[in-house]
Amino acid sequence: MKKTTKRLLFPIFMATIIFTAACSAKTDTDNKKAPASGATKSDTQQKTQEKDSDNIKLKTLSGYEMDSKSLFTQSELTVINVWNSSCTSCEKEMGILESLSQEYAGRGVQILGLIQGVTDVKDADSLAVVNSAGINYTQLLDSEEFSQLYLKDLGPLPSTIFIDRKGNVLGQMESGSQDALQWKSEIENYHQKVCVGDHPADSSFG
Repeated sequence: MKKTTKRLLFPIFMATIIFTAACSAKTDTDNKKAPASGATKSDTQQKTQEKDSDNIKLKTLSGYEMDSKSLFTQSELTVINVWNSSCTSCEKEMGILESLSQEYAGRGVQILGLIQGVTDVKDADSLAVVNSAGINYTQLLDSEEFSQLYLKDLGPLPSTIFIDRKGNVLGQMESGSQDALQWKSEIENYHQKVCVGDHPADSSFG
């Protein structure tokens, strides 16, 4: 009788050992997975931080504050013309850009100025040029962060860059002034590449 009992208990004992070992192995596997999951979360956070680092704070000549992401999403194509008050050819070109700004209003294109070297709101010399040329489109103040990211290849003024609504620079920076026909050709060329048909109204930043 005792031998029979032992024979019956032995398989149960062995099954218990195998089950315990299997659970232990599963726990070890789960524990190994945990750091990988944590690493993925960390990588995602890092990518988010890197993306946010490109969202630059900006100011306009009139003192309005915004960020670059909000600025670019206002239009399919953003044209930024870099100038300063000591540039004699800049003012003439700004008059052409003002006419084009009105022509393309509501068609997915916004034209902006960026005043090189000027960081003060309502800078007197800059305002004098803007008023003399009768400019109504938005004038951005200089920003070190913006310059490092978008104006690394800045040439002789006036210089101009084209940016899509996601903040990507299109083509190469244009250096030197152009006439109305040249500007219209450039704008049409770049806008055709990014146009999605919704044509959001141009930026209303002051």
